[in-house]
Amino acid sequence: RPVGSQHASAMSPSPPGPSTAGGWSRLPGIQRGAACVFLVVMLFWLDSLPTPWFEREAPGGVVSFNYHPLCMTLAFVVMMPEALVVYADGEDSRGWTHLNAKRVHTLLHGLSTLFLVMGLMAIFANHSGHGVPPMYSAHSWMGLVTTVLVSLQALVGVVIYFFTPAVGLIQGLTGVG
Repeated sequence: RPVGSQHASAMSPSPPGPSTAGGWSRLPGIQRGAACVFLVVMLFWLDSLPTPWFEREAPGGVVSFNYHPLCMTLAFVVMMPEALVVYADGEDSRGWTHLNAKRVHTLLHGLSTLFLVMGLMAIFANHSGHGVPPMYSAHSWMGLVTTVLVSLQALVGVVIYFFTPAVGLIQGLTGVG
């Protein structure tokens, strides 16, 4: 462009965006750092428990409790936030195509779901082996509610991804969009 052909909007500074130093590009690093710190602290906590890491618990070789917090941490603290960050920032910070960002997002959510199911299986097996009722505490019920809500959110995401015409229906019903 010739120097004199710039218009007013090209000369005014734009607000910080995802790929600028003053924007939210630092958030993925902060999220990853916080997830690593949380994981390390949780591993130290597991190491302080009386049952060695993942040995079966006596009596009767009950599945170790330790699988539950490890799997839930990997699902909710590591994989789910990373899936969101990859989808939101993968195109800008890594130069991925939108389709590749979606693929990595889906893969990470799939791994998150695997860890979530493994964590639930471990705690139900542990409780059963010790004769503890499966849903005896507020923590149990909040975990179940959280799992149901995350599953509903995933279902909506799958419907929107695979059934694009449903997007128009959802927008019409909610008035959003």
